[in-house]
Amino acid sequence: MIVEKNLQQNYELAVPAELLRMAHLSGRVRIIVDEHEIRIRKARDKDDLYQKMLGLGKDIFETDSVTLQRDLRAEWNI
Repeated sequence: MIVEKNLQQNYELAVPAELLRMAHLSGRVRIIVDEHEIRIRKARDKDDLYQKMLGLGKDIFETDSVTLQRDLRAEWNI
């Protein structure tokens, strides 16, 4: 299947569902146009980045949050 369109800036391109099924892609896709090639990739979910960042700050501090809060307050009351 060949899809021909003149691509312009801020142009929406509708990819036929049959073509997406042939490429084993479901849902939203992202189209990347380079100088010599066009790539179609599965679009990331908005929550994907959130899931990657979830829990990155765990175990940064040696004490629990309550003790840390008390220590910080005591330090500022000097």
